[in-house]
Amino acid sequence: MFTPAFFQGNLYKGSAKQTRALAVLLRWLCESVWIKNPELAAAANSFLKLGKCNECLRRITQLKNYDDLEKHQREHHIAFQAAFPDSLRPKHHHRLHLPKQYKDMPAIATCWGTEAKHKDYKGVFSTLVQHFLQEKTAEVNSASSYCQDY
Repeated sequence: MFTPAFFQGNLYKGSAKQTRALAVLLRWLCESVWIKNPELAAAANSFLKLGKCNECLRRITQLKNYDDLEKHQREHHIAFQAAFPDSLRPKHHHRLHLPKQYKDMPAIATCWGTEAKHKDYKGVFSTLVQHFLQEKTAEVNSASSYCQDY
């Protein structure tokens, strides 16, 4: 989870499982340390409200708690504005429409399946086709050395 390669610039490149674990750790830091510091309190409060949105979204397919999602989204939106007044972007407003869209749709879209399939591809399928890439690379290297002989 703390491999240096996972931390690139402003991004964390860990898996979904690692990101969830890191979010739990950051929430604990917010609740026990950062919220008590007046300079960090607004940002910590915003992050804690975002955590509530995340919890609600992770369970939305089972619990269908659209009203809770709307409540948590609005609370986070207000907390984010208070912490970062010059950082609002259109996507912050658009996400406020998610609860109504979820409620109006017969099915709930989620990306967790895609994450699992990506993990399958990297763990299984890529090793199944790896020999094709190695054979092709060997052919190119062989042809390259042949050309250098002449």
